[in-house]
Amino acid sequence: MGRVIRNYQEGDEITPLVKEMTQEAINLFEGSSGHSGPSQFTDEEAAKEVLGTEGTVASGRMSLTFAIEMLRRHFGGGV
Repeated sequence: MGRVIRNYQEGDEITPLVKEMTQEAINLFEGSSGHSGPSQFTDEEAAKEVLGTEGTVASGRMSLTFAIEMLRRHFGGGV
């Protein structure tokens, strides 16, 4: 794989990654992990019971996936 060469300086900004979070996207992501059944990520009642929230939340794994995508876009695919 090609290598991206660039000099980075302290304070350089990383372009934000903006995504619209939808329940469909959360369900697809959670389903891809092999987990099935209601959870705080896929079911509003489960989220209310487990977290006390009014709606579902995205998992930490999903957030981490977005962070990795943002870094790869900035630093290149070899990251």
